[in-house]
Amino acid sequence: MYHKAFEVSIHCEGRPLPEFSTKVDNRTVSCFVASEVGKVFSIKWSSHINSFVSVNCFMDGHPMGCTTVKPRRSGSREGIRTSPTTHRLFRFAPLVVTDDAGLVDPRYGNIADLGIIEVRICRITRHSDKLAMKLPVIPPRGPVHEQSKKAGLHCVTLGTEVRCNAQTPSNKVTYIDKPDEPYVKFIFRYRPRGVCAIDTESWICFVDRFAYGRISKG
Repeated sequence: MYHKAFEVSIHCEGRPLPEFSTKVDNRTVSCFVASEVGKVFSIKWSSHINSFVSVNCFMDGHPMGCTTVKPRRSGSREGIRTSPTTHRLFRFAPLVVTDDAGLVDPRYGNIADLGIIEVRICRITRHSDKLAMKLPVIPPRGPVHEQSKKAGLHCVTLGTEVRCNAQTPSNKVTYIDKPDEPYVKFIFRYRPRGVCAIDTESWICFVDRFAYGRISKG
């Protein structure tokens, strides 16, 4: 998706996932993509903005990494760091549900955020001062209660740990746009292929990798 001089896409097996039912609402652009259990994916972006920006990634409501991007540069995020030289890859997995409330982890987050990959772009000013390096907190991935009516959907988990470029100290930054009021926001609603995803205007059914059927409610 492209909006306000910035482009973001979800890639799987070296190719961008097809985007369906794209909508633009002021500073937010959204679409549906099809997910497959076990598939590793990455987020790729390209900036056409003449300023530094911060790319903040969220998956199922959890923060999953932040990257400072130079003006008019491209980049990607494949996973989340587990050490200064390793990270675990993003992967689609089946969502586990349970009828036992005692097994539901309260740290899981807002159930409404399940099935959403969100990328927030904020303009920033970068300073010369360096920040101490620290590893991100990896969010829990426990079961959700069956009353959430999310059975059959997917979630994002962390897969294989692999080596990556060594972590380097980050520069301190000042946000021009508030993190909760970004310059532009991209929302990818991922759904299992073959499952109908219903929005306010249409029914969307992913039937294969490159095709879909659409039936308007009217």
